Amino acid sequence: MKPLLEIDNLHVHFFLYKGIAKVLNGVNLKIHNKGIQGIVGESGSGKSMTALSILQLIKSPGKIIDGSIKYKGEDLLKKDLNDIKNFRGKKIALIPQGSRAALNPVFTIGAQIALLYKVHKNMKKRESYEAAEEVLRSVGIPEPRKRLRAYPHELSGGMCQRILIAMGLASDPTLLIADEPTTGVDVTIQAQILDLILELVNEKNSSCILITHALGVIAEVCRHVAVMYAGQVVEYGTAKDIFTDPKHPYTEKLIDATLRIDKKKTITSIKGTVPNFMHLPLGCSFSPRCHKAIDLCHRQKPNTYYFADNRYVMCHLVSTT
Repeated sequence: MKPLLEIDNLHVHFFLYKGIAKVLNGVNLKIHNKGIQGIVGESGSGKSMTALSILQLIKSPGKIIDGSIKYKGEDLLKKDLNDIKNFRGKKIALIPQGSRAALNPVFTIGAQIALLYKVHKNMKKRESYEAAEEVLRSVGIPEPRKRLRAYPHELSGGMCQRILIAMGLASDPTLLIADEPTTGVDVTIQAQILDLILELVNEKNSSCILITHALGVIAEVCRHVAVMYAGQVVEYGTAKDIFTDPKHPYTEKLIDATLRIDKKKTITSIKGTVPNFMHLPLGCSFSPRCHKAIDLCHRQKPNTYYFADNRYVMCHLVSTT
């Protein structure tokens, strides 16, 4: 079965005054039909930039310089702005980071949701507001008619996040991209949001890309996981494989840095920081921080090694074992 979305050799550069920042360096990723797929990694790994690239939302001085992004066989990067607008929100919806920042502060919640129905489903004003009320009800917003008249600053962070999810689902997209949907809310609201996304994805038989730095979130709801570092997918596999048999040292360190209630262990941090995208290491990008690095890691970029169709890793150590 062909994947719903296939990203191949994606490169994104930012042309800055001080130099060129290579924020994505050959991202390869397949999104399958139905279910939730996770993308995990530290801040600055390229997760959000990958999401923005899918809908050509990279702003200047950033530019997609190579690669392809195929949605049901159609290369989105070959489409002009008018064509890509038919995909945004209608077929592929993005729930951006920061619930409050993503909502327009000068328009009511009702006006912002109703606009989506007007644009994507050609509804009249009354119909669009009725649909907006219904979608708010579907994501568990209390007193939805009242909330339609509210402004973003009048609502809690958790409620704003639910409204963004409602906006993402307004046009019944086949692919929902949720970028850090649980950031900035407490654990109770976080659990509710994850349950909501999982329920709605299953109900509508759609697919979802869940972007987060929290491995606990990934373990709870995702079938497959892509681990990103320095603008590349360094490991990919099922959630079970990733957590029980990590192949890349970076994945191992991410797991070691995660608090787990099922195992008594000391939490260890990853030494160092994500590399400067204008001065990436010569060999493997993770080699300066890697506890298992050998001389080859500092000199040569690793190839991608496949264990199965849905299991691969970019690491020299795999080829030597």
